[in-house]
Amino acid sequence: MLTLPAKSAPAAVAKVPSAVTRLTLLDTAERLFAERGIDGTSVRDITKAAAANVSAVNYHFGGKDGLVEAVFFRRLAPLNDRRLTRLEAAIKHAGASPVPLEDILDAFIRPSVDELRTGGYTNHFLRLMGRCLQEPNPKLETFLVGVFAEVVGTFNPHFVRALPGLPTGELFWRTSFMFGTLHHALYTWSRFETCQFASMSGMPQTTRLTGEQLVRSLIRYAAAGMRAPFGSEDPLPS
Repeated sequence: MLTLPAKSAPAAVAKVPSAVTRLTLLDTAERLFAERGIDGTSVRDITKAAAANVSAVNYHFGGKDGLVEAVFFRRLAPLNDRRLTRLEAAIKHAGASPVPLEDILDAFIRPSVDELRTGGYTNHFLRLMGRCLQEPNPKLETFLVGVFAEVVGTFNPHFVRALPGLPTGELFWRTSFMFGTLHHALYTWSRFETCQFASMSGMPQTTRLTGEQLVRSLIRYAAAGMRAPFGSEDPLPS
């Protein structure tokens, strides 16, 4: 007796793994935040570009604020860990002596260059950091202060020992100048790597630096600024 074959069940719809969805949301949010700003980008903009459900943002991050924090944390946390690790090694090497200024700067600067070289930093994230300086966000600023708290608290005493006599307020500004220089240099260097800056500015390709050359140039520049004489002899502008 012949029987008809049973009707096969419909193939199961392939589901995108949760971890993949989370990563896609992070990558998409980072890109859109860099292009449009955080306030100018809605959750719906992100989920539409990421081909995800709006509810996925709540599921993975608890809402837009959590997504914003996660975008920054995934880039900055590994960077800060590497900075602290390098500084710890420099402290051990120095023994009872103050850590040399160049070694402190190396511990702060080199990990940033390494992150950019290895893909831990992206051009989108560098652009996003630049936007944050121009478009203050009180919630984000509070979050970032917490993210950098350990690094600042660990590095500052060693800057103080390496630069005896420098007032605390002046140290704050000089480290701020160093951080701004680092960010600008990273962004310019990343554009050189894609030949964008050289072609736009007319600068020769011989101006390009290797990653190691960039690190050394930044350390020399920052060290000179940090060691610059400080005094009140210069007249104030009228």
